[in-house]
Amino acid sequence: MTNKSDFAIRLGELFKKNKVTTATLSQATDISAITINKIRNGQNSNPTVSTILAIANYFGVSIDYLVTGSTLGASKTIQVTDIDNFEAKSLSLEIDNFFTDVDFAVRISNNNYSKFVKDSLVLIKKNTSFNNDDTVLVKLKDSYTLCTLIIEDNMYIGKSLTISEKYYDLTKDSILGVVSGVIWTPVIRNSYETIK
Repeated sequence: MTNKSDFAIRLGELFKKNKVTTATLSQATDISAITINKIRNGQNSNPTVSTILAIANYFGVSIDYLVTGSTLGASKTIQVTDIDNFEAKSLSLEIDNFFTDVDFAVRISNNNYSKFVKDSLVLIKKNTSFNNDDTVLVKLKDSYTLCTLIIEDNMYIGKSLTISEKYYDLTKDSILGVVSGVIWTPVIRNSYETIK
């Protein structure tokens, strides 16, 4: 990194803007609090790419912004809806172009998913072709859920990612898209509270 002080300043601004503590970021990203504090204080001038990526994903910014401050082509708008209230109002959210394969996002509003933290955003890419073991968003009779896709003899089976791990017979039409990423962040919680 060529300008660690600017990086530390931007990171500090993101902490302040999003009202995040070091402990919160550490827990959400599995980066030690010591490492985060060293980066914030400018003592770690060469964090790993995986560390930078985890921090960028958590705050919903691009690596380029975090490292250089560049906002050139920095965002696009996607619709975000709630996994438990999919048909309700959705929220428009600007995300960095770092997330290129995103058509919309689903907010995890409960603790039923062991793989996803409550209030994280699961980024979805609409797709017409699927692979075995893809993580997919599916529409069931009256609800929506995230599943691991199992393809056997041109049959689609979804293994729910909820704690119950139920299996569902799926059709190609019931699969709304493939998970292309996750933003591990509670940043949009306040926005959602205003539209519930």
